[in-house]
Amino acid sequence: MNDFMDIELNPKNEFRCEGSFKLFGAVLDKLNFKIDTGCPMTTIPLLRTPLSPSVIEANKQKDYENVAVKKQISFGVNDSALKRKTDKLKFKQGLFSQLDSVTCTKTVNDFIIAGCNFGTMDIKVSYIRTGNMLIGMDILQNCDIHIAKTCANKVHLLACPYNKLNDAYFLKLEEFYKTGTII
Repeated sequence: MNDFMDIELNPKNEFRCEGSFKLFGAVLDKLNFKIDTGCPMTTIPLLRTPLSPSVIEANKQKDYENVAVKKQISFGVNDSALKRKTDKLKFKQGLFSQLDSVTCTKTVNDFIIAGCNFGTMDIKVSYIRTGNMLIGMDILQNCDIHIAKTCANKVHLLACPYNKLNDAYFLKLEEFYKTGTII
């Protein structure tokens, strides 16, 4: 376990890492997260997790029926204007089960991203979509972040939650980027 994230840019120009969290009483691990600075809110498609289809469906029905569960529409970059308009109308009518664009806000525990434990967090989950597990700016805004070529000529994302800034992180910054750290 680290107190910071160290993720190397992959050949597809993506920052991907493993992670885990607890949801619905289960530990969901070996998840493949994509760091996405263009994504405002962390969004996890539950069909890409180890949860069984029956657990996903049961929780979907509970959340769709529960007015206390915050729901939003989450469109993909390729969704057309017509789809957006139609989905917004169905959403206002409460026809959540007819939409693949509905997300529900859930609280997860022991949210670990690239070895760094972010603790308890609210994230959006999709019960229907199967896209990437996106780590968004809701989490990243709480971190000191550096993306640059290291002295070894590899691009890394180093990020540490502000409330966990530590010597090991500053030493890694110095090692990678020759920042001139004072400890």
